Amino acid sequence: MRATLIVIAFGLGLGLGLGVAGCGFQPGAGATDAADPTDAGIELDACIPTAETCEGTDQDCDGLIDEGFTVGAPCDGPDTDTCADDMTICNASGTEVCGDTSGDDDVELCNGVDDDCDGAIDNGLGIGDQCDGPDGDVCREGTLACDSSTMAAVCSDVTGTTVEVCNGANDDCDTLTDEGFDLTTDEANCGECDNTCTNSLGTTLCLVSACVPTCSVGAAQCDGEPDNGCELQDTDPTCNPIGTSLVTVDGDAADTETLTGNTERFMRVRIRESDSGNDIALTARIALISGAGTNYDLYVYCPGCQTPPLSDSDDIVEVGRADGNGDRGYDVFIEVRYNPSPPSTTCATWTVTITGGVATNTRCGGP
Repeated sequence: MRATLIVIAFGLGLGLGLGVAGCGFQPGAGATDAADPTDAGIELDACIPTAETCEGTDQDCDGLIDEGFTVGAPCDGPDTDTCADDMTICNASGTEVCGDTSGDDDVELCNGVDDDCDGAIDNGLGIGDQCDGPDGDVCREGTLACDSSTMAAVCSDVTGTTVEVCNGANDDCDTLTDEGFDLTTDEANCGECDNTCTNSLGTTLCLVSACVPTCSVGAAQCDGEPDNGCELQDTDPTCNPIGTSLVTVDGDAADTETLTGNTERFMRVRIRESDSGNDIALTARIALISGAGTNYDLYVYCPGCQTPPLSDSDDIVEVGRADGNGDRGYDVFIEVRYNPSPPSTTCATWTVTITGGVATNTRCGGP
């Protein structure tokens, strides 16, 4: 009983002297009390408080282990997703870290689920964006959508390849326009798209973006449009006996009209009467001059196309009709006919001159 009281009193005295840091002493470390056999050789385990670290013991002597740490709590490891499929652990240095327990990143799939836990569904897959299918162009003619069988985004474009044509547009969507076409030498796109060099009467090349035709014998480039090639100078025109007169010439007085052309032609001319009071024959001289490098002949029909024509090697024909009662005006048909021997080499213009009131003995029917 006495020994017990001494221990209690000794304990209380030390407690009052040391205050709350009562576990910082080392019992039995001082001199042994010979009167108290319980004090000899007794040494209790002591707790020396230190900062708590993450290592599985109570280092700060508060009866708790690893307090302040969340070991085992869900966390996201050093991966590319944001899913809490890992948990916190203590590492060798006593620090709390997130352990990589999942092994793999959670990848976003095209399935209507937030697979990578970032708060968005099917994000990063371009769903709804325009896309190009497996064709030869790069035109975005479809949209991306989820494929339930593969859980991947696929393009809805199933159109065929859009081929580049020469039209001033980027048809195949490759940032280039009209590639593959040479407007300087392409006879189908000479100088510009769709400008085709044609020539049914010879050949044509596209040289330095311009059509350059070479004409067959009997043809020439006469209309000033080299793109359409050459024109026949032998056009085989037809006479129109009921057509209106092309020009009218005074057959009673000096009057002149001229007609021009560069291919064969029929023309209807009226020789009119202007002096019905006097007995003056209605006359006219018709003369053809072929242009340099061309060869045409003159034929005159009076009064119609069915009668034998008047002609002359000099290409000058005079016509007339005796005056009489009433209006004695009449029509003549003039034909300019191509002569291929020798063939024309140019498109030089021919000229027909009709001069009225010229004395002549030639008559076009009637008295």
